[in-house]
Amino acid sequence: MKKLLLTLLTAAVLTAGYTPGAAMADENKPATAQSEKPKRDTFPFHGKVGEVDVKGMTFTIPGKANTRHFAITATTKVTKGGKPAKLSDAVQGEPVGGLAKKIKEGHYEAVSVRFGAKPKS
Repeated sequence: MKKLLLTLLTAAVLTAGYTPGAAMADENKPATAQSEKPKRDTFPFHGKVGEVDVKGMTFTIPGKANTRHFAITATTKVTKGGKPAKLSDAVQGEPVGGLAKKIKEGHYEAVSVRFGAKPKS
């Protein structure tokens, strides 16, 4: 009888803090904390077109502190007025916006670019 009581008491102590599924939840957690958001490769941008270099396939957006340089690649989606466009369609001083990824400080590669005002929905 004492052995049975001791076995039951030991089992009760060992399982007192156990919550079913808690052990599995810890195993399935990613290595990073859940509150941390993964960094995105791309970011939105907007401003007014500065210089346009059609041969170099770049344009700039001047700012108060610095000028940002954007490169256009073969995969960059360029639009103007909601229709496909080319870098040569850009006009200095007109609005520009899009999505880009950082190459180095102050230099970016445009993923998508919209020249001119946003088309009305």
